[in-house]
Amino acid sequence: MMHKLFTLGLCIGLFFSINSFAQEQEKEHHEEIVVTAHRIETALDDVGSSTVVVTAKEIKEMNAATVAEVLNSVSGITTLSNGGPGKASSLLLRGFHSRHTLVFVDGVRINENTSGGFNLSEIPVDMIERIEVIKGAQSAVYGSDAMGGVVQIITKQRNKQGIGGSLEAQAGSRDHQKFSLNVNGKSGDVNYGVSYSKYSLGDYSIAPGDEEDPFESENFIGKVGVQLGDSKIDLMTRYSDNETDLDGGWGLPEEDDDREQSSKLSTTNLKWTHAFNSKLSHVFDASYHSQETVGKDDGFQSYKYENTSTQLHYQLNYQPTDSLTVVSGLAHDENTGQNEGFIEKQTISTTALHAELLWKFYEKGMLTLGARNDDHELFGNETTYRLSGNASLTDDLKLHGAFGTGFKAPTVNDLFWPESPWSTGNPDLNPETSEGYDLGLTWSRGNIKAIDLTFFSNDVKDLIVWAPDENYRYSPENIDEATLEGLEFRFQAQFASAVDFNLNYTYLKAEDSMGEQLPHRPENQAQIGLNWNVTSNFSFRTDFLYKGDRTENLAGVPTTMDSYTKVNLGLAYSLKERYRIALQVENATDEEYEEHIGYGIPGRYGYLIFTATF
Repeated sequence: MMHKLFTLGLCIGLFFSINSFAQEQEKEHHEEIVVTAHRIETALDDVGSSTVVVTAKEIKEMNAATVAEVLNSVSGITTLSNGGPGKASSLLLRGFHSRHTLVFVDGVRINENTSGGFNLSEIPVDMIERIEVIKGAQSAVYGSDAMGGVVQIITKQRNKQGIGGSLEAQAGSRDHQKFSLNVNGKSGDVNYGVSYSKYSLGDYSIAPGDEEDPFESENFIGKVGVQLGDSKIDLMTRYSDNETDLDGGWGLPEEDDDREQSSKLSTTNLKWTHAFNSKLSHVFDASYHSQETVGKDDGFQSYKYENTSTQLHYQLNYQPTDSLTVVSGLAHDENTGQNEGFIEKQTISTTALHAELLWKFYEKGMLTLGARNDDHELFGNETTYRLSGNASLTDDLKLHGAFGTGFKAPTVNDLFWPESPWSTGNPDLNPETSEGYDLGLTWSRGNIKAIDLTFFSNDVKDLIVWAPDENYRYSPENIDEATLEGLEFRFQAQFASAVDFNLNYTYLKAEDSMGEQLPHRPENQAQIGLNWNVTSNFSFRTDFLYKGDRTENLAGVPTTMDSYTKVNLGLAYSLKERYRIALQVENATDEEYEEHIGYGIPGRYGYLIFTATF
């Protein structure tokens, strides 16, 4: 209790102590637009749900090698990696499991149907234009996968006439190599973009030992959009090919020269937008996403699983007055999962209706009320709701909050895993459900971009847990409830027009019905990022990440993983505004730590970055 009071006092003290500094700065306001919170373009200041945007500029300043590194800068997010860059990587949002967070890339869902999770390492960070994180239950807008929140990754695109892009090459220790090319342009009513990236890393083992576990990733994204009068047609295609070496699993040698995994995914998305007039428009969106993952081993750990998703969505936007907007839609998804030799091909369909009312009042705030009904092929109808709002208490101080319900249907693995002496699925499972809220204050003035203090609380029922019976055979059961509550503090500012500073802190209490801490959820996590423009051409960057003690269940026995602090350092020099040379040192203090027990993270390594823009 004293620890929580101290933390709250520290945040409040910082909140007011910088007030005098901010008063000396001229107030500037640049309206930022998000597209994920309400499925339409909305000013970030009008969004009631706790929302964070990470821009391409911020990603560039971090010299981040992975999406996980970028998301570690967002309060409320804990990332998990099975061994560093290139290995399976996911996230926990406010303590929710990865299967409870919906992840989009350019509007296309990438969650796997077999496990419900996703792999962030398959998304190249150099292709990203921005990341939008919407926290809290978003099932009323996006359905089953969004019980804990939504992460939308938007890749690079150009909206002004002409052509531009960048070319980047990286090389360094541990066989770090990366090459990327981004070309985006617009000519008349046609805009287009092509991005290519290749990344590899070796010379480290993900488990104790000397065996190397390298990886290689190759990615391509192509976009084209055509404006036809009051209509616009957009086409996007994405392809990713990833290969990585792995180590042994339970009861097997930690070093395994023969174990490797490959993953191939492809995505196609077609969107048609048409404005009937200034008040009425509609959008039709169709996408297809497929992924094949193959594990090769001389032993019994070989596997092959496939996921495909077809998404159809129709949306009608109506704005009868300047202060009132209605967003409604019809969605149909066909999700297929297969695990060769274990689970036969299973297809599950969902049809949904959703609607949301957005009311902006007196330029001082906005209230929204939304609902969605999902007709799930196996579990029937589930209805979810969301109420959100914000209000400007003064010119600088804003109150924001949201209340929502959510649900998550069991995955293909949960329902159909075949019976064996070691494990079995459970076709009698019920969907998980949640109810939660957040409430916060945001203060900004002049060069203080944001000081945000937000409290959140979520209750989860019918939580699905894979647990062993008396014979140590694992199966999923609706046996648990969980409480996920905590405090987030975010501080972003620019000092003396030369130093960009951000601090993010999360206190999380994630417990089951017995009061036991849920695995992988640190009670305390903090991140500090500082970018100092020493001169107009030269800058220095440092990032600190602290994660407190976590637990992990091994054969049903909770095991504690110690806290750790990771430090990254970077230098950058710009030439004639078009060329940039940077030096990045990852894990500068050579900290030894694990995010999953038995999966080591690379020690200190560095690399050079050369970037040319045009």
